[in-house]
Amino acid sequence: MEIKHKISNGWVYYSEYGITIKPLFYWNTFFIPWAEIDFVSPIPAVHFENGEWLTFEKNNLMADNALKSIKFFVLDIVVKDYRQLKYGNNFIEKVLGYCFFPITQSLINANDKPDLKKASFSYQIKKKSLNVPLRFLLDLIQNKNKYGLLGHFD
Repeated sequence: MEIKHKISNGWVYYSEYGITIKPLFYWNTFFIPWAEIDFVSPIPAVHFENGEWLTFEKNNLMADNALKSIKFFVLDIVVKDYRQLKYGNNFIEKVLGYCFFPITQSLINANDKPDLKKASFSYQIKKKSLNVPLRFLLDLIQNKNKYGLLGHFD
């Protein structure tokens, strides 16, 4: 099953093979296999308990209208090595790909040193941006990858 997520500048497709990003007004797609994704950090944090997805405030995310009950839901996706992401084959495609790809943020490890490989990018999931209920996306991520915690200094 492919899950389609509408974002402000295109679409994100989640499948059993990985995440595909299709920006608007750009002919190329960006594919990130699950093996290249280190972890996914949802905000608010979620956990699976007694067959239900819950936030830390015990909001149930199993309902079809779960996104109406919470103020926001963001997925931070952390890639193992952002240098492996291909922006294009020639100079023009690379420049355009860099402009259309989501903003990546480099990470700082536990020793307060920059991690030169890892980077993250975020997507906000809104009420009508998914083609399926949120629980299907959470199940897919749990089956193909792992959840983690990403701290922000914003």
